[in-house]
Amino acid sequence: MSKNKSEEDKVDKPHKNSNHAIGNFVIYGIWVLGRFWKFGKADADRTTKDGTPIRIHQQMAQLYRLGLDAFYRILEEMKNVTTKKAKEKENEYIKEYKRRNSKNPSGNP
Repeated sequence: MSKNKSEEDKVDKPHKNSNHAIGNFVIYGIWVLGRFWKFGKADADRTTKDGTPIRIHQQMAQLYRLGLDAFYRILEEMKNVTTKKAKEKENEYIKEYKRRNSKNPSGNP
């Protein structure tokens, strides 16, 4: 049996970056040097062995490489929603931050 799937076996699943893709996401916040830095969304189905979403792991690793003291918190879990809905939720957090602070978070220009 061939390892390649036939055209009939292939399922057209949109990539998670596609607005109409459905999946599980988290909205998170990152604090750097004790100050809030940014909001983000991450694919909750793509995680490291310890369960950290890959996107968060990548961002934290970059901050640690720069020698910065940083931490993150999951602010909201979103199950079985479209990427578009997760992006909208992330933007709601950014807009609320801007409403309260008269500017966007440093990491969300």
